[in-house]
This record gives sequence, structure tokens and C-alpha cells, in this order.
Amino acid sequence: MRTVVLCSLLLFTPILFAAPAPFAKPNRPDRSTDVDRLQGAWTRTAAYVWRSDGWQVVSAISSDAIIRGNQFAWTGGFTANDMVERFTLHAGTPLHGIDFTSERTHEVERGVYKIDADVLTIVLAKRGEQRPFSLDNGHLKLVFRRKR
Repeated sequence: MRTVVLCSLLLFTPILFAAPAPFAKPNRPDRSTDVDRLQGAWTRTAAYVWRSDGWQVVSAISSDAIIRGNQFAWTGGFTANDMVERFTLHAGTPLHGIDFTSERTHEVERGVYKIDADVLTIVLAKRGEQRPFSLDNGHLKLVFRRKR
């Protein structure tokens, strides 16, 4: 009996230790900064304009955006007809700031933003006005979802 157990252990032990390694995790882009997390294609899911009685839904705002580096293309691409703006992030503040500048107009459009997983919310002030102090006030609120 002792011989059978010993032979079984010698026979099956290498099989247990020679099991294949688990699959390697795919390389994911390092999204350690807000600029990195913003990169890619986004679809607008909601847009609001501030009126005297609160946020009002609007639909006349372009629906897609693509972010590459520090450029934001509002109509979904980098073609001649798209509105492309440069942005600067101010992530060190309690509420993250974002500034947009355009070739068409040299005024800075100030805003605040929040990235929550695959949802990007941007609240903008009118051009030339102070940065909004929260996501609940401002002139224009845009909500985007990352395209997959």
C-alpha cells in the first residue's frame, strides 16, 4: 500500500506543479493624469443652458467630441469644418478647472469639469466671464460618455 501511494505521488505531483500560468492581463493605457483620461472619442448625452429658473435641456449642440493631446474637436473629428479648441486643465484646485481657447476667437472660455469613470461633465461660463464655482452653476453644461 505504501508503494502505491508513493508511486502515485511521484507520478501526479509534477502534473500539479507544471500547470500553465494564468493568462497575462492586457496592457491598458496608463491614465494617471486627467489629460490622459480625457483622450479619445466622446458622445454628448446631455446639454443644458442656464436660465433664470435653472438648467434647461438644449439639443442644438454638436453631439460628438474627440480629444487628442490638448485639442478638443467639438463635432467629432479634426476636419476643416470642425470647431477645434485648445484646452488647459487646472486639476490642482478643489474643483477642476478647464480653459478653452480657439483660433476663431481669442477670448478664454473658462469652466469646470469632472471625470467619473466614462462620464465627462463640463460646465462653462460665458466667454470672458469668471470660472463657475461648481457644477451646478454656469452658462452651459455638457455631459459626455466615452465611446467604446
